[in-house]
Formats: sequence, structure tokens, C-alpha cells
Amino acid sequence: MGGFSRVGNPKRGIISNYSVFIMLSLVLVSLFSSLVLADSKVESKALVNSILPGEQASFELSIINNALESQSYTVISYASGKGWNLDPSPLSDKVIEDISPNEKYVTKIIVNPLEDFEPGIYYVSVQIESDLGESYNVPLKIYVGTDTPVEYMPSVSLDVSFVTDSSSVATGVSLVADSSS
Repeated sequence: MGGFSRVGNPKRGIISNYSVFIMLSLVLVSLFSSLVLADSKVESKALVNSILPGEQASFELSIINNALESQSYTVISYASGKGWNLDPSPLSDKVIEDISPNEKYVTKIIVNPLEDFEPGIYYVSVQIESDLGESYNVPLKIYVGTDTPVEYMPSVSLDVSFVTDSSSVATGVSLVADSSS
């Protein structure tokens, strides 16, 4: 008998084929999802991010359209009115219309603190949304300094000098403490 004979569970081949199909489908979906999500690139660069009270920070915001069609973008800040005011400059860049495929658009983001913050590092963010459904959260790091001199606690500094006596093998150490800082 020269025929083909299957030994064991006849449904096992169906389940294995089904599992392979599911795995391949998941791989293809994840591959195409990453291609779809990369239709734009948004970058920020600090121009002035170290400020004193009453000053404003500024950032350069670059949007690159990697899609095969023109896109429009909206600049949104949920931090505006909550201690900070973030606006593009010019203000008309809140809506950036029709960036052609593979084209880059650059605008400036101006950040004004609405209150006197303690010195420290603060993070605010700006949201960029495209008309194709993309959404990018761009964090902006701001260093707030102080315009008054900082008072430090007194410190101790040591001046160590070595004294060598040529007639003996022993050496001496002289320590002088200065706390006048």
C-alpha cells in the first residue's frame, strides 16, 4: 500500500496550522501598526529653558510629516492656565495647516510662568495632534532659578600641609580649619 497514512489525532494538524496562522497574523499586524504610527516626527529643542522669576522660556518645535499625504496639526497645552501659559509664536501656529509629505515645519513655543515658582526643575508639556489621528506629547523641561542671593550654611575647609624634618624620618601634619565662609 503506497498511500499516505496519518497516525495520531487527525485534529492536531488543524490546530497547529491555526496556531501558525494566528502567530503570523499577529506579527503582520504589529509590523503594519508600527508603520502606520510613524506618520510624523515631533522634536523639541530648548532655546532658553533656564529662567528667573518674571522671565519666559522658549523652545523650538519641529514637526516632520512622514505620511504620503499632507497633514494639518494642532498645538494644544493642557498646562495653560494651571500655573503656566504655553503658546506657539506666532499664535497662528496653534493650527498648522497642510504640511506636505516629507516636509518639516518649525515653530517656537513660548512658556510663561503665571506665578512665582520656587527655584527648581519643572516639566510642562505640549500636545501635538494631527488630522490623521496621531497624538504626540512633548515634554518641556524648565529650570527656574532665583533672583536673590542664595544663603548657604557655613562650611569647613581644611588646608593640609606636610612638614618634613630633614634630620629625622618622621613627618608632621598641620591642619588649619577655616569657617569664615
